[in-house]
Formats: sequence, structure tokens, C-alpha cells
Amino acid sequence: MSTRMIALGDSIYAGVSGAGGWVSGNQRIPDMIASELGWQCDNQALSGAKLAGKDYIDFPQVVKRLNFKNYDICLLEYGVNDFDWSWESLDDLREALDEGVAKIRSDNPNIQIFYQLPTATWKHVDSLDKEDGNGWTQNDMAKTLANECATLGIPYYEWTDPIITYDNTNETQGDMIHPNPATMKKIAVRLAEWLANNASGFIGVYVSNIQAIYNRVKKLHQNVHSIFMDDGESLSLTISAPQNSVRLNRTVYLWTIESIKHLQAVMNQVVDLCDQYGLTDDANSIKLWLPQRLTIDDIYTQKLKNNFDICNKLLDKLEQHLKDFV
Repeated sequence: MSTRMIALGDSIYAGVSGAGGWVSGNQRIPDMIASELGWQCDNQALSGAKLAGKDYIDFPQVVKRLNFKNYDICLLEYGVNDFDWSWESLDDLREALDEGVAKIRSDNPNIQIFYQLPTATWKHVDSLDKEDGNGWTQNDMAKTLANECATLGIPYYEWTDPIITYDNTNETQGDMIHPNPATMKKIAVRLAEWLANNASGFIGVYVSNIQAIYNRVKKLHQNVHSIFMDDGESLSLTISAPQNSVRLNRTVYLWTIESIKHLQAVMNQVVDLCDQYGLTDDANSIKLWLPQRLTIDDIYTQKLKNNFDICNKLLDKLEQHLKDFV
């Protein structure tokens, strides 16, 4: 069975064209992505939708109506209408994303969620650093969404190499908001390449497994602080997929090595912290396998799985010891 993707978003994913009118279903951005990758696509995007709105078409209400259990991928795209037509705060955007993602994952713990940060809108401003009366800029919004996605363990696509700019809006949009059909195709090609990296079962494996471990570490760290009143050493507990990488290139290779090095450092910090309070009787530092192989085969997969197993088994042991102090 092919990969099943559901797409949620606003008019940009629903198919409104900056050149006027609507494009046909198979020419919409999520549908073109799915066609490029050989996936199935259920495009649930609604024109006018917001991330933090309260209407029927907005993200919080849409996720409540849908059940995500039969999907492998969920692709999100919101933000343009939040900037152009609302008075929500950046905290409102964070809260809406948190609650919506929690609902999606409660329906399907195994689903992979991805966020395409919003493309630029020039309806009311001529710079990404200008406010639209709501107290924040498009760059502020992009940074907020990127940070929250990182916290939630969601790979996100940011426009570090934008297709749409203020200078080329007439050629790429037409109405200063929506991409025209040619630009939609460029966006779809770019995102298909990105998703091929992240949802291929390779980068996604790193992000989902390491973030799950970091979430456990965060909870353990909070419990230690609560019991022993230990401010402790702050830990960096997020992992973001490499941005704008081209398949399994050198950027991805180096990213995998740094990701495992950071995971090892975090786990050894946890060991040191718990050893201070006698939470384990064999608190030896761990040494993880580094993925310095150019071939991704059964050996690679097993060694990577062993890394995650080592971390999770250690956390099991530490959590068990901590119960003696509760």
C-alpha cells in the first residue's frame, strides 16, 4: 500500500490561484507532491483557514472533526491568514499548534507530521520585518512556528531560499497572496524533495526516535528537580531535520553524526545528574555508535536501533529508581 498523506491548510493548499480562479484538484500543491512521490493524498485544506482561528474552517476545529488513524503523513500549511486577517498573538499560534498536534497524535501515535512554514504575503506589507497591526511580523511568525515545531519534534520547511519575494510577486503570485500555477508547481517540487528526505523512513527515524527520547529526558529532569529541588544543568532537548537538503547528501550525513553525538551527550548529562542522587547503581557513561557509514543497509539500521534501545533501557532503569523517592 502506498503512503497515505492528509494535507491541512488554507487557500494556498486548497488551490486558489494568484492568477485568478482555482486550479484543478490534481494541480494543487499537496496533490502534486503526492503524485511526485507516488503517494495517496487527501487534501482537506480550506480557503480562508487560520492556524489559531475559532471558525469551522480553522485548524483547531478541523482536527477535532477528522480522524487521523488511517494516514501515514500529515502535512500542515497555515499562517498567511493569521498574519493578514487576524489579531491572534504568537502565543495563540503556539497553543493552537500544540493542541492540534496532540489530537492528531492521539488518533495515530505513528503518524509523521510535517509543517510547511507560510509563504510570503504582501497584501499589507512590503517587508517580512513589517508588522500588520497585530504586533508581530512574518519573520516573527516563521520563527515562532519553527521553534514550536522543533519542540514538538515536527520537521518543518522554512523558506531560507524563497521562491516568492516582494520583488518578484507579480511573476510568482499575481494577487500578492497566492502563488500562481507555475509557482505552485515550483513549491510542490521543492516540498516533494524535502519530504522525500524526511518521510523516507531515514531522517524521520532519527527525528521521531530522538525526540521521543528527549521528551522522556525532559520529564525525568523535571521529576528530579521536583524531588531534590535541583535547578540542574539546562539540556538542549530538540532535534530538527536538516533544511533544504537534497536527498541523502553530505549535509544529511553530517547531520546524522551530530544528532547521535548530541544524543550521547544528553544521556551522559542525565547519568551524571542521577548519579548525584543515587538513582542508579551502575551509572556508567554510555557510548553510542556513530553512523559513519555511507551505506544504509541492515547493519546500519540495526546499529541505529541499538542506539535508541540503549537510551530507552537506561531511561527505564532511571525512572524505576526514581519511583523509590516518590
